[in-house]
Amino acid sequence: MLVTKLSNPSRKGHIAVYARAAETSELPPGRSTPHSTPQSKGQRKAKGKPKTVKVATLDRGTIERLGIAPGAAWTPELASAAQQTSSRVLSKQDAVAILSRSAVTRKRLVERLTRRGHDKSQAEQAAVWCDQHGLINDDAFAASVATSASRKAGVRGVEAKLRRKGVSATTARTAAKAADAQRDPTSDATRLAQARLPRLLKLDAQARQRRLYAFLARKGFDHGDIARAVKSVLKSARTGEEVKPGDDA
Repeated sequence: MLVTKLSNPSRKGHIAVYARAAETSELPPGRSTPHSTPQSKGQRKAKGKPKTVKVATLDRGTIERLGIAPGAAWTPELASAAQQTSSRVLSKQDAVAILSRSAVTRKRLVERLTRRGHDKSQAEQAAVWCDQHGLINDDAFAASVATSASRKAGVRGVEAKLRRKGVSATTARTAAKAADAQRDPTSDATRLAQARLPRLLKLDAQARQRRLYAFLARKGFDHGDIARAVKSVLKSARTGEEVKPGDDA
């Protein structure tokens, strides 16, 4: 095959390489040749010269390094080298596209790239490249998510959420504890219990207490914070007063 043209594809900053069969002898079986049996106009149109196809998408540096230019032979060796480079280029492009929409952990980035059809090794290399260029930062991601999540969950709940998002156990634990240190967990638990209470007003006192305790436990709050919050909220319900987060029973 021969390279026929280079052009800018939809992926910004890179170049598409197009090629087609150079000789009629390279045509697939059934294609027309100068010495073939005479064919109708329709047959000749259907079996005309080989179609030009896109064979790679590469950056300008790779184009120059491999000596790719219109008229150059598209050999199997060149195709193999270009394919490897093209895979790296496209995996980086897709990684940037994913990160432009939302922040994700390194683990989740690799998973998304493999779901898009990239080889796992290429996906991991793209993730390393993103890390080196400051596009992903698991520590910063964990800190941001933990700060937001800590308003509605305790340390264990925040840590579990971070783990589900692909944050490592050590990083998740550190971020959850740091976020918790900046807040008053008893006040947060009290606020959540107060918001939950109206759903439980038809239950008896013991059932309310059990439901509130279980609700806050699922959120990851510690036993002491839960006990203080539930006691404060139930006391306010008995007296008909609205408890304020941080009030002590």
